Amino acid sequence: MTYPYTTPYNASKREAERIVKEQGAMKWTIVRPTLAYNENGGEEYAMFIDFLKKYPLGIFVGRGRALKNPVHVDDLMKGFLAIPGNPNAYGKTYPFCGSEPISLWDMGRLALEREGIRKPFLPLPVWLCRVAAMLMAVVMKRAPFSKHVIAGLTLDATPDWSQAKADLGYDPVGFREGLARLPKP
Repeated sequence: MTYPYTTPYNASKREAERIVKEQGAMKWTIVRPTLAYNENGGEEYAMFIDFLKKYPLGIFVGRGRALKNPVHVDDLMKGFLAIPGNPNAYGKTYPFCGSEPISLWDMGRLALEREGIRKPFLPLPVWLCRVAAMLMAVVMKRAPFSKHVIAGLTLDATPDWSQAKADLGYDPVGFREGLARLPKP
């Protein structure tokens, strides 16, 4: 998944992958985990849920229709552990994600309900969020909105993990099942 904007973060990941692929001296496998979660969150997942909990309304950039494929940390670890010593994995890149594409709207609703929180959601037009991001960039050092954040919240990220299944036996759970496995808060 490539967003239409390059950030220093994703540019550094692409550069690191290029270096690994071109070095030629060792066997390599690249993994690209998606939105990881467990009972302690996962940094991006926790930030998303904390943002939804922060205000009386759950605020969304756009209508929250962007599809994501969050991965439970247990599945992520199983994927990692299937790589060492597995010649099928050498020279390949695998996305490690969950098995259930889910909209940000539904993901947020389910995660809040798990914590006993019910609140209305407010979709903000993307154009309005872009204007707010431009204004915040002028007046704030670390603006919570940027064109990169907006891209991440409005673009789908549902990679094909079928090669990981074939080569590694990778068989992740979907978000709903993974969420049900978490201890109650």
